[in-house]
Amino acid sequence: MPSKNGNQTELYLSEQVVVLCTCGLSFLGSSLIILTHIIWTDLRTTPRRLLVFLSVTDWLSAVSYAFGVWSVFRTDSPECVAQGAISTFANTSSFFWTVSIAVYLYVFIVRSSQRVADSLVLVFHLVRYVNRFINMTS
Repeated sequence: MPSKNGNQTELYLSEQVVVLCTCGLSFLGSSLIILTHIIWTDLRTTPRRLLVFLSVTDWLSAVSYAFGVWSVFRTDSPECVAQGAISTFANTSSFFWTVSIAVYLYVFIVRSSQRVADSLVLVFHLVRYVNRFINMTS
């Protein structure tokens, strides 16, 4: 069992390998979704845009986790603090985009209103960034 030494958690090599492999797969999958959105303009529908927003936050999360595991911080260095802030931002963003996709699908499928569902995208952005601003300032 890994022991805690102050703020540092000892990681076994096997744990690092598993985390880096899953980060690599997440990075690859998110990158492919983002690239297909950039390359094929005819696929740029609102649901796919929401998926791209989620993929960007998952990409950022994978990169920050991989950097954290790869670096194995020994102190509360600026890099450690930045990695923690970025991973926290990415995880909360991922949560909000997942909820946004669920709300979008509910309105689109259950309420059968694509116009209302498409108009919610601006609301999703406002809720996401206003919430993040409130969390950062408090």
